[in-house]
Order: sequence, then structure tokens, then C-alpha cells
Amino acid sequence: MAKYKTKANKKLIIALAVLLLAAVLAIVAAIGSRGFTNKKFDTWFNNWGKPAVSTPQEETRTPWGGVIDNVGNEMNAKTTYALPASMAFYATTPTAQAEQFNLSAPSVTVTCSHNFEFNNVLVDWSIEYPSGASATDVVTVTPTDDGSLTANVSCSTPFETQLLLKATLRGNNKKIATCTIDYVKRIQKFNYLSILGTDFGDTSGIGCTPVFGIGTINGNLKVSRVNHFIDSNFQAEVKSYLKFDITFQNYIANDLALDNTYFEADGETWAYNMFIKDFDGYDEAHKKAIYFAWWTAFKNDKYVERNLSNVLLDIDIQLIYNGNVLQTISETNFTGLSSLNQLTGSTYSDIAPDLTLNTNVVL
Repeated sequence: MAKYKTKANKKLIIALAVLLLAAVLAIVAAIGSRGFTNKKFDTWFNNWGKPAVSTPQEETRTPWGGVIDNVGNEMNAKTTYALPASMAFYATTPTAQAEQFNLSAPSVTVTCSHNFEFNNVLVDWSIEYPSGASATDVVTVTPTDDGSLTANVSCSTPFETQLLLKATLRGNNKKIATCTIDYVKRIQKFNYLSILGTDFGDTSGIGCTPVFGIGTINGNLKVSRVNHFIDSNFQAEVKSYLKFDITFQNYIANDLALDNTYFEADGETWAYNMFIKDFDGYDEAHKKAIYFAWWTAFKNDKYVERNLSNVLLDIDIQLIYNGNVLQTISETNFTGLSSLNQLTGSTYSDIAPDLTLNTNVVL
């Protein structure tokens, strides 16, 4: 009888040990790595039954603009730069969108490299209007420590008066390192954008009058790419006066620097071979038939009656400051001022039709 009880006790002990082990494993799993990472045993079970706590990640926001120094170097927020002679803030995003998407202010960290002829110097940073008043309402400067030669400069909003950043030697206000700060005006829209030139044989070009936003300086404008093409309805009209088929093509020009006084740029002299594929391969009779068809389509169609453009533009205009492209504005199927965007073909208005090559001719 005693032997039987001994076996029963052993089974009971084993069962209890299994249950205890399972309980310990469950506790370990529940606590995870939070309870046993320190030597204070009485705190191991403080997090029992509580959800895991994740380490908060630092929020990273995209800035609404950037900074460029006086020699054209783009300055980023992750690098510390020697204090330049000047720098300019600019916007890559309209102000309304920057507020809507909660974008951060562009900033840059600079170090005063001025030789104050002393070691272990302390400086006081300030940002001022021309009057000497503080300009921290638009640009702030924050030293890394009290008196530090290194400080962060951040722009909170566009401004229209050049500012002065100063690092003044503490105890001697006659020793100052300075940096002028500008804001590059952003293009808001174009009030006028058009082809300059009205017919074959004329020099083509581009003209525009941009509307700028708030800022202290303008950048340069450049037409990085402009695609000239003939309106599809006009193409069909020209073809309707020909007994042979022709293929229209686009004419593309690149890198036209716009004059900063009138914002105009001269292009090439227009010719039929820019807009009609393999035009120069036609003999003179076929060329004259095309001349007649073009002029007839223009004078008989809505273009001359309603003063509409038969030339359209796909155009990209860049705003450039110190060699850096800050903004690109694109227009698609743009007609501009219709009186300037017409290729009339009137240079050959006196050419008679060739009844073997021209059709739909009313004599």
C-alpha cells in the first residue's frame, strides 16, 4: 500500500512541476524583456498585464524651402557651415500648402569663423532689420550653447527687406562677423506668356510677365523646354486642300535664357520644315501646293475670323538663383496672345493652286 502511495505522490509532484514551469513561462512571455533587465528583483513584475510600450520616434517633417549661400552652394539642415558672406532662403512650396501640410521651416547651422584674435571666445548672435530692430519675427537664430560660435538660423515666413545676421564678440561690440540674408521671390503666376513672331520668315521667341510673391531678390528665368505644335483642327484643314498626304511634327527648343528686363528670349527663324516632316524633301511644286493649302486654311478658317492661335505650346519655365533651379512652372496646350501665335502662311498668299496637287479649290 505504501509503495502505491509513493508512486501516486511522484506523479502528483511531476504534474505540479509541469504546471509551475508552464506558469513561469507564461509570466516570462507576458513580461517580455521588460521585467528582467535590471537587478531590482522587486520590480520585475511591475509591468505584469500591461501592454508593451514602444519607444517614441522623433517626428521628421519636410521643410517648405531651402537655403543657398552667396556662391551658389545649397545648404542643408544636417551640415554645419562656415558663416558665409550672404545666404538666401527660398520656398519650394506655396505658403498655403506649407501651412496645410504642416511643413517645417527651412534652417541651416553656421559657425562663426571670424578671427577675433582671441582663444575660447564667446559671441552673441542677433538677426536685425536695416533699422537695427530685431527680425526674429521672420528669421530666428539659436546658438547651440550660451556664447557658442555655432548657431541655427531658421526662416519662418517670407520677408521683403534684406536682413543682417550678426555674431558679436561678447564684451567688445566693435568686433562683429556678419552675413546678409535675403529671400528669393517665388513666381505665383504669369500674366502674359506668348510666342513672339507671327509668320514664317520671322524670328521666333518667348515673352512673359511673371507675378512674383514676397521677397528681397529675383532669380533669373529660363525656358528649359518649349514644344511648339500645330493645332489638330488646323492640321486637318491644311490636309483637306492637298491631294497628297503630309505629316505634321512638333518643334522643340531648349534652354532659352529670358532677359531680366523684358523677360523675352529670341529663338530661331521659323520655317515649314520645323512643322512638316521631311518638308525639304518635297520638290518645288509640292512645296508650293503646301504653301497654298496653309494660307487657304488660315484665311478660310476660324483662325483669321476669330483671331485664334493655330500654334500651341507645352512650356517649362525655370526660376534660377545662383545656378540653382528653385522652381519650374509648366503650361500645357498654351495659346497665349492669339494675335502673336498665328502662322498664317501669308508670305505665299499670291501663289496659285496646282489642280494636280491641290483639292477643294474654288476658282
